Amino acid sequence: VAYEVAEEIKDIEVEVINEVVYNQYDPRYYERRMEDGGLADKRNMKEDINLISDGLDITVVNETKGNSDYKNAQGYTSGYIADIIEEGKGYGYDLDSYIGARPFQETTQKVIDYTDRVDKVIENKLIKKRWIE
Repeated sequence: VAYEVAEEIKDIEVEVINEVVYNQYDPRYYERRMEDGGLADKRNMKEDINLISDGLDITVVNETKGNSDYKNAQGYTSGYIADIIEEGKGYGYDLDSYIGARPFQETTQKVIDYTDRVDKVIENKLIKKRWIE
């Protein structure tokens, strides 16, 4: 069940990235990697699943790194870019105030908290295993 939940969280994050990050503007000076190595690539989203006293703790971290195709650009980072995008700080070229924060991680958590999408994954899995009806 935990891996199915982690996959649903990743699906939600991809949807949120498309809306909160990619739909905010069209870049003129670079090409987005999108789901091919970019922020919306689920291969860059790593899950950590831990058994805790009252259930499971599932964390998904987006480990997308800066695009090495632009390594000679001012402000390029070879490190993780999720927090830069989330907080709107660290873009380079003085773009922090122009681009601003695009809180996809916070929004993903809100979708998880305020919808039943994750609950439905759990419920469907338990029904499939005939643990509930």
